[in-house]
Amino acid sequence: MTLLLEGKRAFVTGGTRGIGAAICDVFAREGADVAFSFWSREDLAAEVRNKIEAHHRRAASFKVSVTDRVGMKRLARELVEQWGGIDLLVNNAAINRGDNFATTTDRSWDEVIHTNVDSLFAVTKPIYKQRSVCCKCMLFGPRRAGSADRRNSRNLLPSWLVIATAL
Repeated sequence: MTLLLEGKRAFVTGGTRGIGAAICDVFAREGADVAFSFWSREDLAAEVRNKIEAHHRRAASFKVSVTDRVGMKRLARELVEQWGGIDLLVNNAAINRGDNFATTTDRSWDEVIHTNVDSLFAVTKPIYKQRSVCCKCMLFGPRRAGSADRRNSRNLLPSWLVIATAL
């Protein structure tokens, strides 16, 4: 049986719950070694690591905020040293504050934007940089923007990037 992701190395943000945990499990089942980040719940991180390892794949977990640029650079460097790089990136980590717009505080708004938007840069840049140094293939789907959008955003995000965010 041929596995879809055999020999690939994946990194998933927010890998301990919901969609992130499911992605870690499916990627490992399909043959990928899977590293993931989490912010709380060491017990859930251990469960996800055990599920990945049950598929006879390598697992690594990192307790680091997706908004921590220095931490993400360190994480990418560590994965290059240990695994030789990352082939697949899933930006999944996100938060939601159930506030009504009228009652949302500035602090809550900033937290959501920092986690859900700013983190894309903090996570993607170091993974992208290591890719250009050590990996030959990180094609995870082309952009599907219209031609005008594509011309205007050509240098903003690499063409292989697919962003999956759970809100």
